[in-house]
Amino acid sequence: MGRIEMSNALGMVETLGNMGAVEIPDATAKAAEVTLAGKINVDGGIVTTFVGGDVAAAKAATDTDSTAVKNVSTLRYVRIISRPDAEIEKIVPHTDA
Repeated sequence: MGRIEMSNALGMVETLGNMGAVEIPDATAKAAEVTLAGKINVDGGIVTTFVGGDVAAAKAATDTDSTAVKNVSTLRYVRIISRPDAEIEKIVPHTDA
């Protein structure tokens, strides 16, 4: 996990339950050259996972994630933001590892 280059794309996948949030990084790493930025646990078991990379890679990763998540959890939302504004970086979780 690490920092997302905000000049590329930001992908978000929201699931219900932690099993989906565990499945996402695995599917993402196998699907495309993206950075796993982190996740946010929201009330009620909702988890949003963030990935970054070029637009095509982020799209491929979130498409794969949404298919993989449906096998173990409830998919709530998938979104790609192309060239997100630098201010978005303030709210996206980051790990420095």
